[in-house]
Amino acid sequence: MATIEELQTQLAEAKNARESAAEARAAARATDPKRLEDEIARVKRAADDDARFADLVDEHGEGALRRLNSPRDGMIVVKSAPALVHRRFEDEVARSDHANPKVRTSMHDAAERMIRHCLVYPDRSTFDKIAERVPALIMMAANQAYELGRPQVEDDAGK
Repeated sequence: MATIEELQTQLAEAKNARESAAEARAAARATDPKRLEDEIARVKRAADDDARFADLVDEHGEGALRRLNSPRDGMIVVKSAPALVHRRFEDEVARSDHANPKVRTSMHDAAERMIRHCLVYPDRSTFDKIAERVPALIMMAANQAYELGRPQVEDDAGK
């Protein structure tokens, strides 16, 4: 059986080997032209997205939009749903757990219907392509649009 000192030495050697391998991978990535080109494209897209979002905020008003960022596909911007759509979404979500299949609806379907009214950027076809790669995006975007339609609640305990 190995002594504590031997085990500690083995652990330190394993940690050093792991760190050296990570440093070697990072160095290889830093000199890979394809990775550098991809990073340049991501940074340029992020700058374009920032400018586009600022324009959308000017158009729709401060606090009227929510932005979701997909590292691979850029930004998605939603606004609050109209009151009727908001209420319908709440009703459909409440029915999604109902035991009667005739009235049950899928939360995902409810989210997709809500997004039709809330999507500001990009256009619907581009959003659908992104959602194919990132399926959780539909629920995330619908949740953000839903939150925009809710009032902010502040705790007044300190007042």
